[in-house]
Amino acid sequence: MKQKMDSPGVRVDASVTRGVNALWHRKSVAKNAKARQFAIAFKVIGCPVVSDNFTLRERFREHEKMAEQDPPKKPASGLKPIERHNSEERLSRLTPTTASATLHAYCSKFARDFLDAHFYFCSSKFVVARGGKVKALDEAFRDAEEWYAGALSWLSKTDQIEIPLFYEEKEVKVSHSFAGRLLRLLMQFDRIFLETLYSQECSSISPDQRTTTIEIAAKRITAIHQLCIPDTDKFDADGTLISSHRSSSNGHA
Repeated sequence: MKQKMDSPGVRVDASVTRGVNALWHRKSVAKNAKARQFAIAFKVIGCPVVSDNFTLRERFREHEKMAEQDPPKKPASGLKPIERHNSEERLSRLTPTTASATLHAYCSKFARDFLDAHFYFCSSKFVVARGGKVKALDEAFRDAEEWYAGALSWLSKTDQIEIPLFYEEKEVKVSHSFAGRLLRLLMQFDRIFLETLYSQECSSISPDQRTTTIEIAAKRITAIHQLCIPDTDKFDADGTLISSHRSSSNGHA
């Protein structure tokens, strides 16, 4: 039987060596095939024009971090851990029985960040707004809704080619009619995010047109958030903001 000297003082059967080599070859082929699949996915999802969509790499890193994290440990002091502040708890105290929950799907970074950072703050302000502030908010919503309708009408007339993108879902509590209108604007923002991308890929619009349209769409929603910040007494009866300065962060709506 033919034998091979693989290391000094050790003689290994040639059939064993061939078996080991074959095993490593199969593992290498499988690894390369998997790498090619990920490369194709990253090429589609990670291209510059969809940089605000959730990438595969981001999702995989999040899952890896979750898997590596140890179970939460009780603080040595025995005190309750400090959690990130948001207005969801305040909203539940204000409207314990009137809020309805809905599952909202989104695909843009702007929509995700707004839902996480500002939506419940705005909702709590909607609930307690009165007088001129309600009028100012309603006018801002009307202006935004009119602009969004025109933008979507314009995009519907362009040639488009669809690109698969990631969606995420979040349960959202809607406590006021303004909150429902705000959530609808976020849905329309995602439509503009998608359709401008589809139109750009079909060369129906330029990259600059897409960037400008998305920026204006974001500003329309941000303007509503800015109106939520001043106190109710900072608005005149006709909805005019009396003071040019923002109220303190610990004030009431």
